[in-house]
Amino acid sequence: MFSSLNQTGMMSAPLVAQDLLSTAGNTVERMLAADSTFPSLLEATKVSQHCLHTASGLSDIDSYVSFDSFLHGVNAKHIVSIGQVPLPREISQHIRASHYHSKQGLFPEIHRAWMTIDSDLYLWSYDQGIDTAYFDRLTETITGVALVKPRQGVFQPYVRRLLVVVTCLEVVILGVTFSAGPAGSELLNLIPDSVFQLPLDNVCVTTTVGTNDGRIFQGGDEGSLFEIVYKGNDGWFGKSCKRINHSHGLLSLLVPSFVNFSEKDSITQIAVDDSRGLLYALTSKGTIRAYLLGAEPGNASLLSSLSESTLVQQAVSIVRTLDGSVFKPVVSLQALEVTDSSHFHVVGVTSSGVRLYLTTLVPASLVAASAGGQWLGSGRPQGLYLVHVRMPPGYTAGATQASPQHVCRALCRRGTSLMVQQRAEQASVIACLSRDLLPSASHLAETEARLQLDDSVDEIVELPLSIPGASREPLVVTQHMELQTKYAVLSKQGVTLLAKQRPSDVLKSILLGSGPESPATRGFFAFLGEEQACATALVLACFDPNSSVVEAATRAYLLMGAERRQAPVSAPATPLIFNPSNVSTPLRAPTQAPVSNMGISARHEGLYILVSRILRPLWSMATCKQVQTDNKRLVLTSNCDSELVAAVCTYLEAVAAFLRRNLHLMVRNNQNETFADNEEKKSLEALKQLVFQTLEVLGLWRIVCEHQLHVLAPQLSADLQTQLTKTTFKELLMCGQDVCGGLLVGLIGLYLGDNASIDAISAKLRTTCPSLFRSEDAASAKAKQLLQQAQQEEDPSTKNGLLVTSLRLLQEAAPHVDLSAVCQQLLALKSFDGIVRVCTACAKAVDPYDFGLKHYTNELPAEETVGAECLRRRMETYSEAVNALDKLYSQSEGHINGRILLQSCLRQSDPLLREAVYEWLLCKGLIQTELLQRNDPAPEGLEVFLQRLQIKSRGEASFLSHSRFDETFDP
Repeated sequence: MFSSLNQTGMMSAPLVAQDLLSTAGNTVERMLAADSTFPSLLEATKVSQHCLHTASGLSDIDSYVSFDSFLHGVNAKHIVSIGQVPLPREISQHIRASHYHSKQGLFPEIHRAWMTIDSDLYLWSYDQGIDTAYFDRLTETITGVALVKPRQGVFQPYVRRLLVVVTCLEVVILGVTFSAGPAGSELLNLIPDSVFQLPLDNVCVTTTVGTNDGRIFQGGDEGSLFEIVYKGNDGWFGKSCKRINHSHGLLSLLVPSFVNFSEKDSITQIAVDDSRGLLYALTSKGTIRAYLLGAEPGNASLLSSLSESTLVQQAVSIVRTLDGSVFKPVVSLQALEVTDSSHFHVVGVTSSGVRLYLTTLVPASLVAASAGGQWLGSGRPQGLYLVHVRMPPGYTAGATQASPQHVCRALCRRGTSLMVQQRAEQASVIACLSRDLLPSASHLAETEARLQLDDSVDEIVELPLSIPGASREPLVVTQHMELQTKYAVLSKQGVTLLAKQRPSDVLKSILLGSGPESPATRGFFAFLGEEQACATALVLACFDPNSSVVEAATRAYLLMGAERRQAPVSAPATPLIFNPSNVSTPLRAPTQAPVSNMGISARHEGLYILVSRILRPLWSMATCKQVQTDNKRLVLTSNCDSELVAAVCTYLEAVAAFLRRNLHLMVRNNQNETFADNEEKKSLEALKQLVFQTLEVLGLWRIVCEHQLHVLAPQLSADLQTQLTKTTFKELLMCGQDVCGGLLVGLIGLYLGDNASIDAISAKLRTTCPSLFRSEDAASAKAKQLLQQAQQEEDPSTKNGLLVTSLRLLQEAAPHVDLSAVCQQLLALKSFDGIVRVCTACAKAVDPYDFGLKHYTNELPAEETVGAECLRRRMETYSEAVNALDKLYSQSEGHINGRILLQSCLRQSDPLLREAVYEWLLCKGLIQTELLQRNDPAPEGLEVFLQRLQIKSRGEASFLSHSRFDETFDP
């Protein structure tokens, strides 16, 4: 097979066999589609058009699996304590030295804890128990503290947070800045002068929260929702600030605040859903209110209010077998953002551990069927509606553990709920209920794990990940790129740090505790599903820094995933759901009949699953977009930053290393190889090629991003720029060789345009993407740079040396040469012999076996495609020499130079070059003046050319009879 040159001078043939890439790409697509079919929370709760209100946790199929039940005695936990940080010494000494009124809390956004002692405020880092900040400028006892984001554009950029300090009489807002500390840490600084101060007008503030866009909301003891609205003036800090009551109408402005006609129902908690612009408030009497936040500060309206009695009545109508006391009181309100659930918007957790899932959409519209048959949650919020009741552990017939009691705090996010149970004054239990290990269960099934603490819990918060960004996918899909979810638990003694184990962490504990061939390992693979477990084992085998873990995970992957069986390929593997009353009896969750994939092993599927999950963030993303600058210009920018591309490359490099080490162990090479063995072997080889090619293409894209695409864009053709905006990364990886070639030429052109050395960038490209930027490409790029230097060189000897070196490099690089550009440079240098040498070298390179010449000489028919194609490519190459002739002869004083180039062409041994020149001479009417009427001997091959021409067109006979050809060649 022969490859043609494209306009960039690079080979347009695929880097690897396209059928292999197509095989791998189609399988990756299949895995991505399967990862998109995990049941949503709405589907798992079975809310549908036929049943708008459901309950779960009352039967074995949708109950809880004890985390220890499938581990067979292995010391593996779902939630573990990873450290404790005591109170700083100065705070402990202050507490011991006085009788005090104290409150404390956590600011996870800045990794700080806070504590008030009367009118003094302490903030300290709970990571190491250091960097204690102190504020003592208040005279009244502090009743509450909150940390909020400032509104954009109001304060100077170095004011990164606002600290809202509440007393019985006023609200004081302070600016928070940070300075560089030891070992890359940040030291917190409080600006001593307050930014704002507002009187409370006899209203006690019970809670304060901020939104992502800088709004500040407060709950009052009389049940009102307040907002502090502020804006900047011309001064250093803005001084315009006021407080708005969103719970009272115009009458509240006329009636004094001490006049209250109703019994107090204070707001105890506020939860904000920034993704939907909703705010929820929980009152002391169990009422849940929903507020719709407008786009501008000060704009908020009450959407709906749901009293405790109404909520309990609705819950009892759903769960008819239980008394209403288990559904009250609601002790924690958790807003669910869009990434947590598209359909459920807020969860109320009761003191008995019941979770009440509510939505602001009318239930009938919540499950409106789309044309595709999927359930969609869409529309404008209308009210508050109870949709699902999730009972805690202990309510099934065969339950072995008692149901939770005295739940006082809760967290609900991304399929995991933490509930704090106060057992005694100095003891607490944290229950972790999670879907992490059961993402594909068709019903709402969760694992249950409990952690004992030796102190009462004042607050529990989830710590923000160092890698930001929320994901809709289950943790099993993204565990390779996510850190462990961590929590901070605050008590009177200090802060306890907890970590929730990912599925890979659970498997790691099993492997280290029992080994890769243990019953516990087999139980894990059976529980998670063999394909998903293989993908999880690969996370450890590829990415874990511990060599012992890598070895054990690799062995478990090879052993447990070797068996070929009929497995679903249209949906994730359905895991086993264990009956808590009989652990040895696994039940399969009901699922639709899948399309079968007979004979493919779980380790094959697991490997493709992992690669697809690594590529998932980029796969369907367009490579580029056009962005309008401040001066209204459209510039080309990358759709993803280089950090994301670098992360994907890091993961793929680890997978590539795994394949180099273990691919030979995954395929059979013996006489007993079956058809299934052969197909799997081909598929794994295709995946290997896809991984290696992806590393090269993404490596090139990283270099492009480093050079800034908008700077590189002027070096690219308009067509290529347009093509980039329409090309996804999938297309770039699978069949984007021409685009990559254009980017490479643009990068080299960027350096040549700046008269900069290309040695460093060529070496980097050769190392990063050797199949895309070959040694021939590097030589060609270097030759172009030398030609550019020769054009600027005045010393004849030096210029000739540069020219000789560049011609040698170009001939070595043939046919990977941007022939058109090179010929233009050589023409400017009047290196006519160089033009001919480079063209003949490229022509020989594209047709090394002279198939094109044989096709021409023997006058073979066009149906002989190989020879015809080679002939076309050679003539296409020689057209550059002809173009140079045409340019010289079109100039008024160019005939002398044109004749030099003409003679150089005619002296070559390749008859196809002479054929191309004769065709051009005939077209221009120059055969007589340049060849026949001169005293030089007739050039070789002219007779044959003219005879062929005579045969093709008898009308040329008169031309031949009057020509010098008759006199010279008449027999």
